[in-house]
Amino acid sequence: MKPFICYKKNVPVSMQVIKVRVPKPNSGVDLNDPAFLEEMLVQAKKNLRAQGLDDNIKLTWRKQPDGKVFQKEQK
Repeated sequence: MKPFICYKKNVPVSMQVIKVRVPKPNSGVDLNDPAFLEEMLVQAKKNLRAQGLDDNIKLTWRKQPDGKVFQKEQK
Protein backbone atom coordinates (compact mmCIF):
# COMPACT_ATOMS: atom_id res chain seq x y z
CA MET A 1 0.00 0.00 0.00
CA LYS A 2 1.12 3.52 -0.72
CA PRO A 3 0.75 6.37 1.77
CA PHE A 4 -2.12 8.72 1.12
CA ILE A 5 -2.49 12.23 2.52
CA CYS A 6 -5.75 14.06 2.26
CA TYR A 7 -6.10 17.70 3.21
CA LYS A 8 -8.49 20.51 2.71
CA LYS A 9 -7.25 23.98 2.06
CA ASN A 10 -8.81 26.26 4.65
CA VAL A 11 -10.63 29.01 2.87
CA PRO A 12 -11.68 32.01 4.92
CA VAL A 13 -15.44 32.39 4.92
CA SER A 14 -17.19 35.64 5.46
CA MET A 15 -20.81 36.65 5.25
CA GLN A 16 -22.20 40.05 4.53
CA VAL A 17 -25.80 41.18 4.60
CA ILE A 18 -26.68 43.95 2.19
CA LYS A 19 -30.00 45.80 2.22
CA VAL A 20 -31.34 46.45 -1.25
CA ARG A 21 -33.85 49.19 -1.96
CA VAL A 22 -35.71 49.01 -5.24
CA PRO A 23 -37.92 51.87 -6.46
CA LYS A 24 -41.48 50.87 -7.17
CA PRO A 25 -41.49 49.49 -10.72
CA ASN A 26 -43.82 51.22 -13.17
CA SER A 27 -44.16 48.14 -15.35
CA GLY A 28 -46.07 46.06 -12.79
CA VAL A 29 -43.16 43.67 -12.18
CA ASP A 30 -43.62 41.43 -9.14
CA LEU A 31 -40.42 41.94 -7.13
CA ASN A 32 -40.99 38.63 -5.34
CA ASP A 33 -41.31 36.61 -8.58
CA PRO A 34 -38.72 33.76 -8.40
CA ALA A 35 -37.54 34.39 -11.99
CA PHE A 36 -37.01 38.09 -11.27
CA LEU A 37 -35.14 37.34 -8.02
CA GLU A 38 -32.88 34.80 -9.76
CA GLU A 39 -32.04 37.24 -12.54
CA MET A 40 -31.15 39.90 -9.98
CA LEU A 41 -28.75 37.45 -8.28
CA VAL A 42 -27.13 36.60 -11.64
CA GLN A 43 -26.59 40.28 -12.40
CA ALA A 44 -25.23 40.97 -8.91
CA LYS A 45 -22.76 38.08 -9.23
CA LYS A 46 -21.58 39.42 -12.61
CA ASN A 47 -21.03 42.85 -11.05
CA LEU A 48 -19.04 41.34 -8.17
CA ARG A 49 -16.87 39.34 -10.57
CA ALA A 50 -16.21 42.51 -12.57
CA GLN A 51 -14.99 44.11 -9.33
CA GLY A 52 -12.44 41.33 -8.82
CA LEU A 53 -14.22 38.76 -6.63
CA ASP A 54 -13.63 35.14 -7.55
CA ASP A 55 -16.21 32.58 -8.67
CA ASN A 56 -16.45 31.09 -5.16
CA ILE A 57 -19.07 33.58 -4.02
CA LYS A 58 -22.58 32.45 -3.14
CA LEU A 59 -25.45 34.91 -3.16
CA THR A 60 -28.85 34.21 -1.64
CA TRP A 61 -31.89 36.20 -0.67
CA ARG A 62 -32.94 36.45 2.95
CA LYS A 63 -36.63 35.70 3.08
CA GLN A 64 -38.98 37.24 5.62
CA PRO A 65 -41.26 35.06 7.78
CA ASP A 66 -44.05 35.50 5.21
CA GLY A 67 -41.78 34.02 2.50
CA LYS A 68 -41.24 37.29 0.63
CA VAL A 69 -37.87 38.90 -0.09
CA PHE A 70 -39.02 42.46 -0.70
CA GLN A 71 -41.29 44.32 1.70
CA LYS A 72 -42.84 47.75 1.43
CA GLU A 73 -40.77 50.14 3.48
CA GLN A 74 -42.60 51.89 6.31
CA LYS A 75 -42.01 55.64 6.42
